[in-house]
Amino acid sequence: MAMAYYTLKGADLAGFLLLQGLFRAAILVLEVPTGYLADRLDRRTQIVVATALWCASMGLLYGAESYMGLVVAELVGAVSIALNSGTLQAYMHEALRQDGKLHTQATWQGRGFAAMTGAEVVASGLGGWLFTLGTEIPTLATLACTAVAVMVALSLPRVPREKATRRHENPWKDMALVVHHGLRKHPKLPALLLGPWVVFGFTGVVFWVLMERLQAQQLEPTLIGLIVASYMVVKTLVSLGSGRILAYGIRVGILGMVVCLCVGTLLLLSNTPWLIWLGGTLAAGVVHAAGRPIAVTLINAEVPDHERATVLSVANMISQLTGGALLLMATPLLLVLSLKGLLLAYLVVTLLVAGHPLWRIVRV
Repeated sequence: MAMAYYTLKGADLAGFLLLQGLFRAAILVLEVPTGYLADRLDRRTQIVVATALWCASMGLLYGAESYMGLVVAELVGAVSIALNSGTLQAYMHEALRQDGKLHTQATWQGRGFAAMTGAEVVASGLGGWLFTLGTEIPTLATLACTAVAVMVALSLPRVPREKATRRHENPWKDMALVVHHGLRKHPKLPALLLGPWVVFGFTGVVFWVLMERLQAQQLEPTLIGLIVASYMVVKTLVSLGSGRILAYGIRVGILGMVVCLCVGTLLLLSNTPWLIWLGGTLAAGVVHAAGRPIAVTLINAEVPDHERATVLSVANMISQLTGGALLLMATPLLLVLSLKGLLLAYLVVTLLVAGHPLWRIVRV
């Protein structure tokens, strides 16, 4: 539906893909600086600004009458995503600490993730129907929802943060030192940043492989839509249980993530639709939905308030870079490998890169 809407706005297939590339590139460039900004300024204010910018991007998308109008809408949306990345999770950690509920953080981080995936279920279910009623109606509906989100953001309380001395007075050097400390010097953060988030980047590739594998079975588009919706439902339910998973211990969580990743990837090689769905759901949906809230919780426990959003942004950047690199390499590699062979090769590479960091987390 998104591609069809952008086509009506003047973008062909190449133009649509370019827009998505610009969108992701902008997020990558802005990811860490906006996280650092959230650590220097008020988190609530940044959340309000980010939400308002997303509302503005929807308005620009609705009013776009040329390809350049679409570019502007996408870039404003990218700024919004970058401003919120890491900031929301850091705000939740500090709000729970103020309320004396920090021990429930994994549960609440899971609920926050579930809210996003649940919204995607509703949007995917209603979007196609609304598009048949009027091509602009889905965009207007999204615009209305974001306007409500702005009012919700404005109602958030300001949460005090613990003060600390910066690593350097120069903001750019300070940011660089925070990133270097998180990736190299800290006793636990390098493993927490590299292990899980490299895996999460791979799950993004698995999702698109799932889509291709389903289409290769020549299923009806309506059935594929229902399968995708059920995939998102499973993600929502699993993320709600992330607190209980962490209660069993991080070793159990890491082992379960690796098992789901391996078993799910192998099931994706099947030619049976329900096994393909199960494989994609295990390898991408379950791993991402259960692992992300837990990984955020573990990182938050190791980072002071004045560096929290920056470090979380580094984690998101690692995931985006991993997924982007794997997707970019897929085109030339598919000239010599089958899709199944490529998927298995990517799984092996992911386990080799993430294996040692994950082992270090388990050993702690």
